[in-house]
Amino acid sequence: MIQDAFDNQPVSVMVHACPDSKPPGYAHYIHFDETIEDYEVTIQRILDIPNMSKVTFRESLTKHFTVAFWNKINRLLVELRQRSIPTKTGYDLFYGNDNHRFDSLQSIPLHSMYLSMREFRPNYLPNTLISLSLLGESGFKLPPGSLPLQLESLIIGGHFNVPILPGTFPMSLMDLKITDNFNHPLDCTNLPGSLTKLSTEGSNFDQSISNLPSSITDLRLGTMFITHPYDHTTAQTMHVNSFLPHQQFTLQYPLLRDLSIWSYEMVDVTSITPANFPMLERLNCKICYKGSEFSTLPTMLRRLYFEPDISEPLDISRGIVPKLKPYIALPANLERLTIYGHIPLNRLPTICVDNLPSCLTHLRVHSPTYFIDPVKLPPGIKKIHYTNVTPDHYNNLLRHLPNSLTVLKLRFRQQKITNKYMRLSDTMFIKFQAKTVLLCGFIDLNTMFL
Repeated sequence: MIQDAFDNQPVSVMVHACPDSKPPGYAHYIHFDETIEDYEVTIQRILDIPNMSKVTFRESLTKHFTVAFWNKINRLLVELRQRSIPTKTGYDLFYGNDNHRFDSLQSIPLHSMYLSMREFRPNYLPNTLISLSLLGESGFKLPPGSLPLQLESLIIGGHFNVPILPGTFPMSLMDLKITDNFNHPLDCTNLPGSLTKLSTEGSNFDQSISNLPSSITDLRLGTMFITHPYDHTTAQTMHVNSFLPHQQFTLQYPLLRDLSIWSYEMVDVTSITPANFPMLERLNCKICYKGSEFSTLPTMLRRLYFEPDISEPLDISRGIVPKLKPYIALPANLERLTIYGHIPLNRLPTICVDNLPSCLTHLRVHSPTYFIDPVKLPPGIKKIHYTNVTPDHYNNLLRHLPNSLTVLKLRFRQQKITNKYMRLSDTMFIKFQAKTVLLCGFIDLNTMFL
């Protein structure tokens, strides 16, 4: 039964033009050489794979799929599209020095494409495209009206760094990500009203966001966004990578539910209050100021992921251990808590974990500094994930394992594999390693001690 559950998962298939090693994330890998392989045999081999969710055709700089290849596998593409649950088809195409190998790709019924190219030609891409990734070379431009009318997701990167003209993006576009060199204005004049997600993470973008379409509910800004404030107040999800003094949250964000601050500057969470974030449910911040007051966070907050500030190191050179108490109290309504693990082991803890919120159900801790005595865990705790575990931590946890716990994940110090235990009864667990059922088995709690 367990193996059947794994076997029925949707799988991805890779058809590669050159005999590379199997890439990660693909259940089936097929090398196809046009000079040797039998087309019909290969087509049937693909069609016989159960539970296919996507087939990706990938080439390299030295091995390409020709026009004849696409003509001969047309039967495969048509059959995949006509299935009761259509199988998506993708094409990862690299031009190299051959920029005009195809007059047009419009006749190939593809769902997604990845292109690396010098110039973009109108009436070139399939009208069936839903997702497109473009890696442009120097001088690369996107003429208005050149993108497929059904396109929903677009990634643009490489040397692309020219102003975007009105009408460049189709009105079907919902997800836009611009990376690398780009740094030109984005606003209501050149972005469609259909857009719901915009990401400039990994780009040089540092332009005002005060006039973005109100339809954008998911906004993600990169580390180079440092000049302007975060004044797109209709977002429901916002990820930012800088947090300078002029970027403190002074406006109201009435719809924001998910806020991530991946800044290298310490974040003072006292600027995140119920008044300007009345709907905030999830907060993820890298390092918090020593004086941060968590009790003023929005009362709707249910998930908190953060790194405490790095406190003073322990000085035990004279055999004296300071008796200072942690000074950061956690919000009362938390259901999920993650404490990141960049804290050196010889530092004093700064978070008070003796009184965890009573409604906490998920706990993840990366530093032994914050491993919690099992007897102090809330009565409704369901999932625990500890990293850098020592044998002493492990044995102490097992001796006082809460009855409410359903999932336990542990990674021992200096190990890369996480052991996952799922509870079947008071004393019986099933153990997994990685994501494969082949490394699992039933285990009795009394045999788990080290």
